[in-house]
Amino acid sequence: CIGGVNAGNFSKQLSYLDQVVQLTYESGDPCPSNSALRHKSIFSFVCRSDSSLPNRPVLVSSDEESCTHFFSWHTPLVCEQEVSCSVLNGSSSIDLTPLIHRTGYYSATDEDLEKAKSPDFFINICQPLNPIPGVNCPPGAAVCMDPVDGPPIDIGRITGPPQINEAINEVYISFNSSTTCPSDPSKNYTSLIVFSCQRGTDMGTPQMIRKSSCSYVFEWATPLVCPDSVSFSNCRLKDEQLQFTFDLSPLTGQSYQVPSGSNTFLINVCAEVKDSKCKGSAVCLVSGDTVSSFGIPKMMSMDYNRQDQTILMKYISGDSCPSVTEKEEVCVFPFQFQKKPYMKCTTDGRVDNRDWCATTDDYDRDGKWGFCANVTEKKSSTFIFKCDRSAGRGSPQLLSVTQGCSTLFEWKTSVVCPPKKMECKVVNNHMTYDLRTLSSLTSPWKFSHNGDSYYINVCQGMYGGLTDCPENAAVCRRTSKGSTQALGLVYTQKISFRDDKIHLNYSGGEAVCGNGLPAKTIVQLQCGNTMGHPKFQQIDEANCEFWLHWETRAACAVVQQEVEMFDGTIKIPDTGVNFSLGALYNRLYIASGDIRANGDKYIYNIQLSGITNTSIPLCKGAKICQVKVNGEHRRIIGSSSNAKYYIKEDSLDILIPSDSKCGRDQSKKVSSTILFHCSPSAGDGIPEFLLETDGCQYLFLWHTKAICNLTDLLDKSQGGEDEGEHTGLSGRSQAVGAVLSLLLVVLTAVLVILLLYKRERRELVMQKVTGCCRRGANVSYKYSKVNTEDEGVEDETEWLMEEIATPDSSSRSGKECQENGHVATKPVKAEAFGAFPLDEQDSEDEVLSVPGVRVHSGRAALQRLGGKAAPAGPCWAMRATRTWWGCWRKARGWTSPSAERSPGGREPGTWPPSTKTAMRTC
Repeated sequence: CIGGVNAGNFSKQLSYLDQVVQLTYESGDPCPSNSALRHKSIFSFVCRSDSSLPNRPVLVSSDEESCTHFFSWHTPLVCEQEVSCSVLNGSSSIDLTPLIHRTGYYSATDEDLEKAKSPDFFINICQPLNPIPGVNCPPGAAVCMDPVDGPPIDIGRITGPPQINEAINEVYISFNSSTTCPSDPSKNYTSLIVFSCQRGTDMGTPQMIRKSSCSYVFEWATPLVCPDSVSFSNCRLKDEQLQFTFDLSPLTGQSYQVPSGSNTFLINVCAEVKDSKCKGSAVCLVSGDTVSSFGIPKMMSMDYNRQDQTILMKYISGDSCPSVTEKEEVCVFPFQFQKKPYMKCTTDGRVDNRDWCATTDDYDRDGKWGFCANVTEKKSSTFIFKCDRSAGRGSPQLLSVTQGCSTLFEWKTSVVCPPKKMECKVVNNHMTYDLRTLSSLTSPWKFSHNGDSYYINVCQGMYGGLTDCPENAAVCRRTSKGSTQALGLVYTQKISFRDDKIHLNYSGGEAVCGNGLPAKTIVQLQCGNTMGHPKFQQIDEANCEFWLHWETRAACAVVQQEVEMFDGTIKIPDTGVNFSLGALYNRLYIASGDIRANGDKYIYNIQLSGITNTSIPLCKGAKICQVKVNGEHRRIIGSSSNAKYYIKEDSLDILIPSDSKCGRDQSKKVSSTILFHCSPSAGDGIPEFLLETDGCQYLFLWHTKAICNLTDLLDKSQGGEDEGEHTGLSGRSQAVGAVLSLLLVVLTAVLVILLLYKRERRELVMQKVTGCCRRGANVSYKYSKVNTEDEGVEDETEWLMEEIATPDSSSRSGKECQENGHVATKPVKAEAFGAFPLDEQDSEDEVLSVPGVRVHSGRAALQRLGGKAAPAGPCWAMRATRTWWGCWRKARGWTSPSAERSPGGREPGTWPPSTKTAMRTC
């Protein structure tokens, strides 16, 4: 039933095609688009061997025209046989299981075509595609092509496990389809995925590299097919994947004795047994006066079994293997036959001359024998070295002897234990990144997400914080139900760079995702200003990957700038900038927070100027002193001399060495580092114990406002400013600058005097300045024609000129008067406009006021209009000074608004030269 619609009636009729079981429900409600059809639902049951995943139907698509609904149901109930996803490469196995998409799919496109024209390819390996809502791929397909202009096509189904081309050491998976190829009906579609090695943490995705009319080839670069790069030399085994070298040389030089019944094996590691009876053997069996070699050191080989975390060592080319019967029973020499001893197979007592031997030491007594088989093998020995950190060097134990020809020993020792710590420095693009400040010997980093608590340490196992976390784990999770799970092991650490971030990858965790895959943790480290804290980012349950994000200064490759410190004042040699730490330098502070896994507690006395408190005599004079709470332990971990000071962006680091020896490594000395961070609200702040690193370095965090203006001072010093205590320039440089400034002032004054010496130049400058100021007044006018019966000049038309206030005029109403004007116009000859030049600096309202235009005062004009409005205060004088009309009136000597225009009707062309000059000046 779909949305209240009967989409098909009950049926038990099943069908089978191409590894898919189908169930069809028909005769549902009538189809709205075609009354002759009824709703129908088709369920395709596809094999999924993993029963831990959801087992339910998924609606893939619906055809509205035929009212057919397609469901996909992945379940173990229809699996015929499980397809393996691994292939043997010699003695090692290449497992592609982590690439199986349990819930989603991989996608690819044709890179040779535009994205809009390329079909979409959906891919899975070792099991069919999971349901893809909206894409109706044929059920059971493992490779599906969705073209731009047609329905999805099955171009590959699972036909078998991965295979390897031994000639080129290439792993591939081939897929065959039952879909006929349109371009060649005699063929069906096929697909091929070729896997190539690419080391790193990314499992990769398929990319289409070749195609033909009926065949598609994809390439998949992934670290899963990379060969195990294991090399050994001089009793050392190097594993490239672990980036670690196992050294078995501490076991060399001693003859180990292992009993075997009444006999004894003598063993040495990577060398000959010192007993001369063994004749250059690494393993020999001493039986009375008889000595038999079970391998020589020159024919030694070593390998690493990553799955069992064991080292395999094998010696071959010993003495010839003893004879065995055709039934693979070992011949016993010497044996007694007819009271005569025999040291090898014999034909005595046989008429067919076939060699035989006794399988006990007395044939006359036991009668047990067999025909001798042809034996050409040499005796050999195999050792399985297993990690046991509590065993020390340990000793070998005999597990088995096979036909007197090969032996198997087990050796538990701490020598072959995977590393508890990894390299914490990495170089990329000629820049060094040091992550050791994130590696703690006191307690792990902790954060929470969705009720679960996560614990992580970098480059080594955990100390304290979570006691039931495995000692070789780098990441653990304590669930809300109280169980502890390892999410990644230390010795699997991989470091890579991507998108300006450092990626720490830890694998080999427990299977916590319900799909059988071991957990992995990827930590993305990004450069930050503080030590920061790890945060949960996401979890990829299909691949059981936990992604964390950590913004920290440890991921920065910024080179620190070393500075000098004198009595609490920091001095930068290059610039001469001085900066004082003030009271923070001379005051005694107590840092706490160091609680060890065994319950020991420590506090730290810190005084940067040197401890003056005499209550602890041993600490006097030191910068940092470690004090055990409720104990007698006192130790200087930072002496007052030889301290180094570094500035990096807005932080200050103080590295303080000491003469105290490291308890774990007497060849090292203890040191301390204080990391100052700006915090305006913290005041002077209090130092906090952060962690103890593996290199016997104690780290402290100090949030304080005392260094908040350090960056500003540095910036100002770079700009040459002189403020406060710092002196950006030397005295000599300041004197030179003062002289140059004075010369510049004098030169400027001389140029101004020369420029304004003549009156004409002064007037021109004033005119330019006045024009610029006049342009700043945004004035507009409205002209309205006035109908009046008053007598006037012939051909004269009167207009009411109203000054329109600008949008911001309201803000200036108190400072500037506004008044309407009355304009009278008459026809003007063209010569009037050409009689004098119009200055390009004049404003638009000046162009409107030319001879032949008469302006009356606003008050008089409004009186003629009936006195409907009367503006407050006359503004005629101001208005006249900025119009050509006003300039002309002034040039003619008119000073009142009632004065008539040019007497006698003289046109501008007939003006005397003095008038024209006055007009231009105006």
